[in-house]
Formats: sequence, structure tokens, C-alpha cells
Amino acid sequence: MREVCDLLTDAGIEQDNGKPHMDKKTKNNSEELDGAKVPPHPAYSPNFAPSDYGLFDHCDTF
Repeated sequence: MREVCDLLTDAGIEQDNGKPHMDKKTKNNSEELDGAKVPPHPAYSPNFAPSDYGLFDHCDTF
């Protein structure tokens, strides 16, 4: 994963079918990736609203 992230700049990690609560090991490994953005909640989290996290900022241009 680190080798891939070194090639990408301003990369993001999408947690497809991720669990709402990550265990400590997963969270720590995610935080070690330099430059990768990990959203605070996975896509299917009960507390997730895409509009709350700036995922639809591009819609403001319409």
C-alpha cells in the first residue's frame, strides 16, 4: 500500500463496504500512510452523510 501511495499525490482511501467502527490496528495502519486521506466514516456507516464531508462540493458549480 505504501508503494502505491508514494506514486500518488493527494490520494484518498475509499472504504468500500467498510464497517462503521474500525479496530485499532486498521486505524493505526491507515494513519501511517503519508498523504493519504482516510474519511472519518466508511460509506455504509449509519452516521455518514456525503454532504457533511465535502464529497459533493463540485455540485456548487452548477
